[in-house]
Amino acid sequence: MRLATEPSGSSLPFARINGIQGRTEDILHLPAVSGGEVAVHPITFHHVLDSLPVSGWQVIQENDGLRVLLSGAMNGTNDAKLVDAIAGNLITQHVLAPRISVEHVAVIPKNATGKAPLIKAYNPSCSQKAPIWMN
Repeated sequence: MRLATEPSGSSLPFARINGIQGRTEDILHLPAVSGGEVAVHPITFHHVLDSLPVSGWQVIQENDGLRVLLSGAMNGTNDAKLVDAIAGNLITQHVLAPRISVEHVAVIPKNATGKAPLIKAYNPSCSQKAPIWMN
């Protein structure tokens, strides 16, 4: 949060907020069924992935879909049902469901600061390809 340095136009003694920086990398922007984009919040994935018998998970938005990483998956993790559940949650938000793949990994990769974010939005500057969405 960034407070405004100039006084407000009112006589109220409260500070004004000039801007809020959020974790925009946690919000995925996916194509909408009717055109445009839908902002998909992390809770969409938490509803499905938090109940899995795994030690960790991560959703990575790529230029052609979503990749779900699972670490420490116990017996009984059904990848096809997981993909269907995620796609179903996205469809209820009017998202044109992208390709979703599940990958089992030993550990969830960490970023440069040593954290393992749960959601990683697509960053075109990290890739030479532009996002491709198929209708």
